[in-house]
Amino acid sequence: MNKEEKDILYRNILDKYVSQRAQSFENDFDTVLNGLFDKDPRTIVIVGSAFLEELCKSCFLSTMTELGRIKFIDDHSRELTFSLTSNMLFSQDYLSKEIFDLINSLRRIRNHYAHSPIIKEKQMNSIDELTENVRKIIDNRWVTRYQESISQNKSLAAQLYLVVFENLMVGLISLHIWTNPNQKLAKLQFVKNQKSIKLAINVSVFNEYTEGYFREKYKCV
Repeated sequence: MNKEEKDILYRNILDKYVSQRAQSFENDFDTVLNGLFDKDPRTIVIVGSAFLEELCKSCFLSTMTELGRIKFIDDHSRELTFSLTSNMLFSQDYLSKEIFDLINSLRRIRNHYAHSPIIKEKQMNSIDELTENVRKIIDNRWVTRYQESISQNKSLAAQLYLVVFENLMVGLISLHIWTNPNQKLAKLQFVKNQKSIKLAINVSVFNEYTEGYFREKYKCV
């Protein structure tokens, strides 16, 4: 296939399968995010991380064939943690270093909030350091579709978490949709000076089997 044919194939897959599948995620995404706009930082991190964890698991399992997924779940279901799945996605080059660092920082903040009924000074200092790391990575560049709702939350930490969770959720949903165990098609990237997360699609590896995989994967959508 030449470049023009691959570009046409990409657009066909996007129109026929990916866009419809993305639409099916919107209800869950909106439900989670809309329920967090007026919440405190602790609640936002715990609930937002729970959704990110499920998305990381889905992305990781999508890198395997159907038989591979069944065997992995049967043998290692208890090991399918937030830490494992995000690390595996990074090691397989599905996440850039900056995206992995963001997810890892949020996961560590979640652990502080979720595992301690009372947050003591030492833990709060660690949370503040991790939050500042998140802020430095995105450098106040990422934008949101929900600026009015988010700005009503008086906590600056809460506003930051909401913007980061929104972008990571959208990015991981897109990564999950595009993941093909037979071809390395997509990578979730952080691009400096960009206002949002980016999913890079490697159209150059598309071939005559690519559309067939998506047709089978999303035949019930």
